[in-house]
Amino acid sequence: MASHVALTEMNIEMNGQPTKCGAVGGLFTPPHLQGRGFGNALMDRAEEFIFDRLKFSMGILFCLSELVPFYAKRGWSLVDQPVTLEQKNDVVTWGAAVMLLSADRAQKGHHSIHVPTGRSTGIEKIDRSAE
Repeated sequence: MASHVALTEMNIEMNGQPTKCGAVGGLFTPPHLQGRGFGNALMDRAEEFIFDRLKFSMGILFCLSELVPFYAKRGWSLVDQPVTLEQKNDVVTWGAAVMLLSADRAQKGHHSIHVPTGRSTGIEKIDRSAE
């Protein structure tokens, strides 16, 4: 295998509004095979699948900061607001990069994003101030 990518459906809140998006994860090409276009070819297929096949309007990915230039060249936009992840007993702020890509490629990263737990099929707002 020369390269690998994983896609999942993810429910997020973007600017307080629930939305489903395609989440890209696990893109990997061994170092000795990098620079040959395998990662770009997989991302071409992943983006096509998210937008054309699944009909999502948004793609999201979580990555290390050193990978931001690779995705930025592809049109992905770095989220410049803190991204929060709901965990079993707490809400934490993601410490690495989060990037977005919209189907029309016009989306920019000026959004508040919260990723709720997978406990339900829908997105629930949780009022932490009452706890």
